[in-house]
Amino acid sequence: MTEYFLKNRISAIMLCASLLTAGIVSMFRLPVSLLPGVECPALSVVIEYPGVAPDKIESLITRPVERVIKTVNGISEIESVSEEGKSRINITFRSGTDIKIASVKVRGKIALVRDEFPREVQEPLVMRYDPSERPVIVVAAEMTGADRNGVREIMETRVKPVLQRIDGIAEIIIAGGELREIHIETDRSNIEGRGIAAADISGAVNSGNINLPAGTVAAAEGNSLLYIPSGYRSLSEISDTIINSSDGKSVRVNDLAVVRFGARERADYSRYNGMDMVTLFIHKGGDFNTLALCRDVRQALASFTDVRWNFIYDQGEHIESAVDNALRSAMWGIVIVILVLSFFFRRSETVLPVAISIPVSMLIVPMFLYLSGRGINIMTISGFALSAGMVVDNGIVVIDSIKRSADGSTGIAAAAGAVKLPVISSTFTTIAVFIPLMLISERTGETYGDMAFTITSALLVSLFFSLVLLPAFYLLIKCRSSIPEDKAVHNSGRLFGIVRFSEYLKSRLPLPVHARVELFYNSILSLEEKMFLFYKKTLFNAFNKSSRVLLLAVSAFFISLTIITFIEEDSVYDNGRGEFCLCLEFPSGTSLERTDEFVSVVEGMAGSVKGVLAVSVRTEKWRGTLTVKCDESLCSDEQKRIREELRCGADKIVRIAGGFAYINEADGTDAGGITVHFTGDDTETLKSIARAAASKINSIEGTGQCLLRFRDGRPEYTLVVDRDAAAVTGVQHAAIAESIRNSLFGPVITKFRGRGREIDVRVRMKESDRDSIEDLLSGSVKSESGLTVPLCGVVRAAETTCITKMFRLNGRRSCSITVSSGELPADAAEREISNILSNMDMPEGYSFQFDRRLRESRDELRNLLFAVTASVLLIYMILASLFESLTLPLVVMTTLPFAFTGVAPVLFVTGIPLSAAVYMGFIMLAGIVMNNGILLVESVRAVAVKESMSGSGYSEAVMAAAALRFRPVVITALSTIMGMLPMVISRGEGSSLWRPFAVTVSSGLLFSTVLTLVILPVVCDRYFKYRSGGDRCECKRKNSYIF
Repeated sequence: MTEYFLKNRISAIMLCASLLTAGIVSMFRLPVSLLPGVECPALSVVIEYPGVAPDKIESLITRPVERVIKTVNGISEIESVSEEGKSRINITFRSGTDIKIASVKVRGKIALVRDEFPREVQEPLVMRYDPSERPVIVVAAEMTGADRNGVREIMETRVKPVLQRIDGIAEIIIAGGELREIHIETDRSNIEGRGIAAADISGAVNSGNINLPAGTVAAAEGNSLLYIPSGYRSLSEISDTIINSSDGKSVRVNDLAVVRFGARERADYSRYNGMDMVTLFIHKGGDFNTLALCRDVRQALASFTDVRWNFIYDQGEHIESAVDNALRSAMWGIVIVILVLSFFFRRSETVLPVAISIPVSMLIVPMFLYLSGRGINIMTISGFALSAGMVVDNGIVVIDSIKRSADGSTGIAAAAGAVKLPVISSTFTTIAVFIPLMLISERTGETYGDMAFTITSALLVSLFFSLVLLPAFYLLIKCRSSIPEDKAVHNSGRLFGIVRFSEYLKSRLPLPVHARVELFYNSILSLEEKMFLFYKKTLFNAFNKSSRVLLLAVSAFFISLTIITFIEEDSVYDNGRGEFCLCLEFPSGTSLERTDEFVSVVEGMAGSVKGVLAVSVRTEKWRGTLTVKCDESLCSDEQKRIREELRCGADKIVRIAGGFAYINEADGTDAGGITVHFTGDDTETLKSIARAAASKINSIEGTGQCLLRFRDGRPEYTLVVDRDAAAVTGVQHAAIAESIRNSLFGPVITKFRGRGREIDVRVRMKESDRDSIEDLLSGSVKSESGLTVPLCGVVRAAETTCITKMFRLNGRRSCSITVSSGELPADAAEREISNILSNMDMPEGYSFQFDRRLRESRDELRNLLFAVTASVLLIYMILASLFESLTLPLVVMTTLPFAFTGVAPVLFVTGIPLSAAVYMGFIMLAGIVMNNGILLVESVRAVAVKESMSGSGYSEAVMAAAALRFRPVVITALSTIMGMLPMVISRGEGSSLWRPFAVTVSSGLLFSTVLTLVILPVVCDRYFKYRSGGDRCECKRKNSYIF
């Protein structure tokens, strides 16, 4: 095929152009997201039973459902929460489970116990569940001249319907502001004195607000509709509604109650930088393109010109920023690689073909991404950036071989064929290291699969281009070059492969300037020769002192092993955005107003901290959440200082009210915390164990705050009905409950329609008649016979406490604690906590376990460590097949310890922990560093066979082979390292994800290249001398390397 394209070079151009066109078209069709779509196979079952206490919810609903669904195959964990009026059961399945089939099975199991539920239980709802899900956009709205009520109403009636029409939006939650209502507030003494109940008022108002059709009537031109509009048009019409009392007299509503505009009881408060706002939380559904969805939302919001939008969080912006940052790193990497090639080759016919392989490889890969159903994300772009320097390796080897060959298509084809075997072997060695990723957990494979797929595709395209098309491009460019070969070295204008550049300088620049430029170019050109001479001298000295050199290399390796023990292990992804959530928890029963008082104090403190740009607040029942955005230009240590300062200050403030504070990441995940679950049968015993454990864990030096993730019971009144009294008076229990509930909250009896809006109309007691339990029980209830019976005569109140939530884990009750991160590394903290808990005396049947997410993260790191080991074993197998030897691959693989020797000190100095990204770097590094060793050993074998060396001549053969491979080894290593340099120094959005990977690969490759050029020849010399027995050459026979 190479010969064909050498003779038909236009065909080579057309083939390349067609593949590029397919790649470019595919690129614009790829979806864009922040990370690969790692599917969380989980379901959530929600069953509501209004008005029922948590313990009853647990016994009547949660336990029966857990009993049947645990028989479904593939379940990894079952978590449940039983709270007032609702049971939520979260089911996590093992990776790879078909969630659609699992959903059908779960529904079928629930149907088996559905008939056992009380009739009032609502239909079970089974839906997809993602524990890490958060809104894609959080935006606060404000309007000039509009009060909070008006803004909330506009959001509900105008904005929300527009956003709901956008494809991909699953849910829109509106917080803050107040919804307008019409309140009919009755006076108890007035209505009871007239013998009228609140239900009579509700019935009269509701019946007077109905628009009815009356049929049709014949008219001159046909039938006409008859319509009776009796709906209310003003508050005065509601006030004038007539009610018939029990004594036959008619009274109006305004004689019994006050009719006015009011607001629905608030469920939350929302503020942005201290100003009351109405906030929209917009959630994405399904696998829609996040970036496109966020753009559509912003476009829709921009159409409301009378509203000012403050974007608190926009995942689309973060995606764009991270993707742009990765693209910049990739583009700069490509530029640097081309400069490196220009420095070493200096001629257009050698630089351009290799340089062309970069965009060709990069732009064809999107076609493979599109066909495989993948998209553009941080991982794929990281793959592009990492492969920018790798895709030229094959081209460098081929072009270096061609340069030493005879001219003409026959000589070029022969030169390319001469290096075909080592090029193919080195490429497949690099690709093979990703195979073990398929053998470990699907979660890890899904996370890093896009990166591996991108690099693999780029290398395969590069291999095809280098062996098939590159010789044709070389010949095509060489034929069009008019400058003789013997002038190339002395022509400073050819440094970057630009034809006639020196002539351009001579004609355009003044002579003194041109002389200085030429002197600069000549000094650079002499650097390569100086490097080569220095290398030959170093190699000669290494051969003379081989024992000392090998001892030094082994010592460096063991020193690196010692250093690695001081590097902490971590699996937490630092988003690097300077954004986090300060969460405030308050005791059960704390009123919304009192909660907001303390949240406001913390908000003011956070806003005054230097480096904090914005603070967004949402206060809910018993809880406050402050989203704090710091200046992204601050270093990581400064951001950590701000976090700790705010957490400590907030904790002191909220402890006055019996609460506590902790930090979460902006995406809702724990900020490096360690969560421990305690399981058993009795909730109070579990709480005692958790408190004792927290007390002991707080004594560990270097750990953060230990938080109890449960609340004590809140105070409540139990209303006990006197059954005898109720029976005598003829009062039904349901009537008692309805009367008290209507007095407190009031039913929505109808809707007032005006100005295109609907406003709820609610009837309830005035506030002074429902302030306390005594006020409520001073009311009355109607019996079945219509008599008015005092509530205090049939009901008595008993003050108790109740559990607000009951947690269960895998069928047993549970409670949890979370230890926030401190100075102690996460892995060391986990060991200390495990030791303390293991030594605790727990009652029989009670146990502890770390959170599933922490266990999965640790398993992921162990899986990647296994993948590193498996990659090394796989590389050995490939090399053994290549060399037909069981021992020679071990010589090549001595480059692996050299790489490790360089990585450990760099990780220690830069403070990068051993994370999943670092282990992925080790996997990639294992494949890359083998390439240089393969080329060097293959050259040694070729020289030894050609020169028929005996034992005493091996040193000369090895040094000659090393000198021959010095240039391509240095070029390939430098191109890969320099191509990753922008990723190494990157500090922008998303860099914390790819930087550990790039640092690992580049530092390991740098050290391994230096040591490979010096140590590996020494090892080869000793190996071949040992195998030859000092006087014969076994490499003359093809199959002589069996052992």
